[in-house]
Amino acid sequence: MDSENRKVINATQVIYNGIKFRSKSELRMYQTILNAGFTPDFESQSFILWDGCYLQKPYYYEGSPVVTKKGHTKKLQDWVYTPDFIITLGGCSFIIEVKGNPNDLWPYKRKLFLKLIDTMKDTYFFEVRTMKGLKKTLSTIKSIYDEKVASSKNGGTSSVSS
Repeated sequence: MDSENRKVINATQVIYNGIKFRSKSELRMYQTILNAGFTPDFESQSFILWDGCYLQKPYYYEGSPVVTKKGHTKKLQDWVYTPDFIITLGGCSFIIEVKGNPNDLWPYKRKLFLKLIDTMKDTYFFEVRTMKGLKKTLSTIKSIYDEKVASSKNGGTSSVSS
């Protein structure tokens, strides 16, 4: 994946407990999640949103074909998304993305990711920008989990949709 896409603009990288965070905001969110009693995985799983491919014929950039040194077309890169945090709880996956200043690709990646997880049972996505938003997210996660637990004790009837 292109490292330029992974850089957070105007952010200071920090290392905490051996984990390299791309911003202080990610670290603060991580600490808040831990303090709330959850065990998040940080950037533990990547999802291919679009499979790259080799074109049958070259494409042209400013009049010249875009090819490798051996004359083949260059592969169009996969679109990959790695969420910041995944909390696995009671058979559910809660995916949390911390967004400060999103890059140009983010709206497209979000739409593709939401389409992908729409087919995944008990998978929920949260995008947060502020600490207040994270606290509300954590409260919502707890509510969903509590309802799932109550539902399993009552024979599986629940109003939470997955």
